Amino acid sequence: MAKEALTTIMEVQDHDDVKVKVKLNLTFPALCDALEAFDPHAVHIMCHGTKTELLFNTSLQGQQYLAGDLSAALAKHAPSCRLLVLNACNSAAIAAHVLAHSPVEAAF
Repeated sequence: MAKEALTTIMEVQDHDDVKVKVKLNLTFPALCDALEAFDPHAVHIMCHGTKTELLFNTSLQGQQYLAGDLSAALAKHAPSCRLLVLNACNSAAIAAHVLAHSPVEAAF
């Protein structure tokens, strides 16, 4: 499923009226940097997850960040973001937290 989603996202890059930035294998700090540099209106994250945490890549092993960390990062680094798409196990619980604690208006 991740491969199909990524293929579709990459195809959108070819449209003149849509700006798309694709970042692969990000650590959480690198995600924050990318959000701040681009300030997107929509963010799509594919990673592993638990009911309260997202697992981001590091060079050697995954690193866990709480839903609150993502909420704070979106509020601080991507104030224009209104849509969050999470492809992660248990993403509904994380999406609910993000909706309650960030400028995001829709998350799933």
